[in-house]
Amino acid sequence: MNPADGEILAMVGSADYNNAAIRGQINLTGVDKLGWRGVGSSFKLYTYAAALQAGLVTPATLTNDDTGVIGGHTFNDWDGKHEGWIPLRTALAQSRNLPALWTYGQEGGARVISLMHNLGVTAQIENPDGVATTLGHDPISMAEHLAAYSAFDNGGYRISAHPVLRVTDAQGKVLEAFDASASRVQVVSPELGYMMTDLLRGPVKLAFGAKPVAGKSGTTEAYTGSIFIGYTPNLAVAASLMHIDDGPTCKSGFAYLATNFPPSGWQCPTSVLFGENVGQSVWKPFLEEYYTTHPWPAMWVQPPGVVSRQVCSYDGGYVSSGGFNEIFLKGIGEPNYPCGANPHPGATPYVPPAPSPSATPTPSPH
Repeated sequence: MNPADGEILAMVGSADYNNAAIRGQINLTGVDKLGWRGVGSSFKLYTYAAALQAGLVTPATLTNDDTGVIGGHTFNDWDGKHEGWIPLRTALAQSRNLPALWTYGQEGGARVISLMHNLGVTAQIENPDGVATTLGHDPISMAEHLAAYSAFDNGGYRISAHPVLRVTDAQGKVLEAFDASASRVQVVSPELGYMMTDLLRGPVKLAFGAKPVAGKSGTTEAYTGSIFIGYTPNLAVAASLMHIDDGPTCKSGFAYLATNFPPSGWQCPTSVLFGENVGQSVWKPFLEEYYTTHPWPAMWVQPPGVVSRQVCSYDGGYVSSGGFNEIFLKGIGEPNYPCGANPHPGATPYVPPAPSPSATPTPSPH
C-alpha cells in the first residue's frame, strides 16, 4: 500500500484461490468482512498511541511487567516471565503483554477505540472495557489496519485502501477516478506519528539496522494466525499466516489452546506460530526484494514538536547529566518531575549518584 494515499499496490488474499480446503476464495486481507481476523499484539499500537496522545505516558515511563493479576484475572506473557518495571519503549519493542494491559486499563478502552476508529478501522469491539482487548483478539480488516498504521507514517493523515485507480468506458473516457486527496483527513499530529514510528523501529532494528523501517508483530489467541505489519516512508506492508483446517471442525491437538472461542476448521491452531515467524519468513524477504529494484527512501524527519530530553532509568524523570536521551512530545509529553520523584511500587529509594571528584590542579613549577 502507498502510505500517502492508500493506493493498493499489490494484494494476495489467499494462498490458493481454487483451494476449498483453505477457504481460498475468501480474501483474508479483509476487504471482504468474511476475512477479518484478530491482529494480536499489533493492536497495542492503538493502546500506546492513545496514551501518548493524552500525555498519560512517555516513551520513558516505567510500565508494569511485574503484576499479572488485573481486575481479578490472571494474565501471562508468551514466555511466562515478568521483567519488572520497564520503559514503555522496551515494552513495545519486546511486545510485553502486561504493560499493554495495565496501560489500556489505566487510560480506559473508550480512548483507545476512539483513536482506532478515527484512524479508519471500522470494526466494532466486543468488550471495549475489557483490558484483554489490547491483545488484539477482535476480528478487524487487515487492509484497514494497515491504512491506520499508515497515518503514523504519513504525518497523521487518515487514508483508506483503494484497489481501483480509474474506471473508463470502451472509448477510454474516464467515468470515475481515484482522488488521493478526497479522504485525507488529519487525525493525529505529525509529532505523534513520528514518535510512534520511532517506537516501532525498535521491533525491527535487529533485522534492518539503520534503514527507515518500522513494524510490529501480532500473534492471535491459540496461534490461529499471526501477522506482521509495518512500513517505510513510501511503502506499507501487512503479511499474515493463518491456520485453516479442512472441514467444519478442528481436529488438531492444539485445539485445547482456544479458550475464548470454539475452535473450528476456520480457526484451528495446528502448530505454534508467532508474528515474528511471519516477519522473518514473509515480511522481511518481501521488503528486501522490493528495495532491490527501488531506492531506499530517506529517514523520517523529526518535527519541531518532538524534543529530546535526558532522563534517568530509575523512574524516567529528568536529569541534567548521567542519564540517557529520549524523545518526547513537546509540552504535554515531556517529563515534568525530577529523577527520583516518581518511583514505581516497591522500588528501592532513589540514591543520587555521587558527584565526580574534581581533579586537583597540579601546581605549575616556578
